[in-house]
Amino acid sequence: HVKFKSMLNFYSNLNPIQNFLDFEVGQYYSKAPADWLVVVTDVEGSTKAIEEGKYKWVNLVGASSIVALVNALGTQDFPFVFGGDGATALVPSNDRARIESYLRAAKKNAYSAFKLNLRIGIIQHSELMRANSPIEVARYSINPKSSIAFFRGPGVELAEQWVKSEQIVLADGPQALPEEALKGLSCRWAPIKSSNGVVLSIIIKK
Repeated sequence: HVKFKSMLNFYSNLNPIQNFLDFEVGQYYSKAPADWLVVVTDVEGSTKAIEEGKYKWVNLVGASSIVALVNALGTQDFPFVFGGDGATALVPSNDRARIESYLRAAKKNAYSAFKLNLRIGIIQHSELMRANSPIEVARYSINPKSSIAFFRGPGVELAEQWVKSEQIVLADGPQALPEEALKGLSCRWAPIKSSNGVVLSIIIKK
């Protein structure tokens, strides 16, 4: 996977954010390469599935798309954001067929194992740029070996709209072996204990 890792220099070479409170500082963000692929995955009907107590399944299926990309690229050092019932990632386009085959394996496993439909869309960043909706990326350094990505700009929301409305859908085609595509997949759930009987989770959308 050397060719992928060399293509990923865009992300690994970003000047990292060291202080979390600097996540809004513009100098840390760079526009993603025009020829990179924006991958969006979403568990269809996740709200109903969670209401039925299948939240662990939803999270596992959502995470499976990230694991598939990690195995396709041979590295975790690429920008992605996990949303619980899906993910958004930016990956180089030099072996799109391999990436698609690994994602198809994740989709097949989602339905065969959990009866959940994993919607998958792949959009070239240049398409979003033409729609005046580019994506900028920043890298927050957790420690010398680990980082997480921040995305900024209207492109992420537009890409999600295209996928959820099924304007952009990954076509049927060759699939990687599930044991190859999903190698290392796990969901280590542990209940969060509350001191006062309530656990509050806040999502802020700016």
